[in-house]
Amino acid sequence: MINVSFNLASLCGLVYFVGSFIYIVSALILIFRRARNVSDSSLIRYVIQAIVSTIFFLIIGTILLFSGWRFDPIMQLGQFLQTALVIYIIIKDMLMTLNRSR
Repeated sequence: MINVSFNLASLCGLVYFVGSFIYIVSALILIFRRARNVSDSSLIRYVIQAIVSTIFFLIIGTILLFSGWRFDPIMQLGQFLQTALVIYIIIKDMLMTLNRSR
């Protein structure tokens, strides 16, 4: 039985799920743009980070989307704050990478 109701935790799960696809596409674009300027070991590290992060975001998003309705309000607030922090770190990392590549 799958019970999906829309609350703050489910919204965070949706953000993680959709954001994982946006993250992998943007990370791969940045990797291909910087491929000539970085060493092979750094390039491999960037690719592994992009793949592992995307897998984690997909798993977290799926769990929150389908099981977020079980969270009490304080856990939903904690998950929302954690999602906001992850989004901030991703945007900061992407902007710093763009500024370094110019």
